[in-house]
Amino acid sequence: MSLAADKPFGIRGDLIPIGDFKEINEDITHDGGLVVSIHDGIFEIGYENETEKIRAQKIAEEYIAWWSFRNVRKISVNLNMSWKPDGKGHRRVEIMLVENIGINDRLITTVIKKEMSYVVKQHADSYCFSNDVELVKKAENDEVLSLVLKYYYDEVLNADHPKVGVYRIVEELEKKMGGIEQLAALVGKGKKFITDIRRSTQNHRHAFLFLGRSWRPSLSEQECVERARLLIQSYAALICLNNMS
Repeated sequence: MSLAADKPFGIRGDLIPIGDFKEINEDITHDGGLVVSIHDGIFEIGYENETEKIRAQKIAEEYIAWWSFRNVRKISVNLNMSWKPDGKGHRRVEIMLVENIGINDRLITTVIKKEMSYVVKQHADSYCFSNDVELVKKAENDEVLSLVLKYYYDEVLNADHPKVGVYRIVEELEKKMGGIEQLAALVGKGKKFITDIRRSTQNHRHAFLFLGRSWRPSLSEQECVERARLLIQSYAALICLNNMS
């Protein structure tokens, strides 16, 4: 039985693609008694109080986004099941139905808590979610880091037009750092490092003519994405967990 499943409240769902995580076996503890468990392709978060559900969902999003960022590959999780005690020693399980029924409809069943077995196997280290614990904790406490990670996951990774997301990432980090020069200094670069990203990602805002020719972006799409990744990593490294409440 996973440590998360041993908590009185929790949410659970399949990782997608589930087959890639069949050999992962991890239990990760967070502040407040919240536990994240990954076993046999199942992602679970267990917690002590029902009021922690929103936080649990947020942490799940952060783990998925950071894993995707680190591996440069987009995954997801379908958190379609939750549980809580029914006051009679049993566990009430709520399953979200998505086929032929509105998204807010639920099937309610009551089951006796029983042991669940998992096959424990070793997997490549890069697939382990425990690699992202520190970054998840940082994003939970820093709104800007959480926001730019969301932009990367939603608008850059596997996106048709990733430059739009890159521009938004740079814009948010520039505001946080206090200007273009300060943001460039974060990665040990000059101002041009940032202005080239801006012009290359939103050239319709910065277009001009030079010797009768239209200005063309100086950076490729991939170069813009790589610079955005470097900025996110550098900003995350700037955050000290010890100073967080």
